[in-house]
Amino acid sequence: RQQSGTTLVCKNILLATSSKKAILNVAYPPSYTPSPSVQSTTPTEGDTFMYNYIISADPQPDSYTWRRNGQIISNSSKITVTVNSITISSVNRSDSGVYTIFSSNV
Repeated sequence: RQQSGTTLVCKNILLATSSKKAILNVAYPPSYTPSPSVQSTTPTEGDTFMYNYIISADPQPDSYTWRRNGQIISNSSKITVTVNSITISSVNRSDSGVYTIFSSNV
């Protein structure tokens, strides 16, 4: 990852006047880090809960699926999901669970 975008120079050691340049782009799968703005994962009933992530991937994810307790969830009047966030309005006890995002950039 750290070498992605690096310019490589290939030289012919026998002919010092000849060289070629190439760009090295390293592909790697998505990884998610909680955004520094995330304060708490324990909202109070009635609150709007938002959880944002910083995505590290090359290329960026082209598909994603959110799950709650293993079951696929999608956008509704209560829940909004994107490739890097989830928002649940008017949270209550029935919203408790393990929320997971699965994404792919292949």
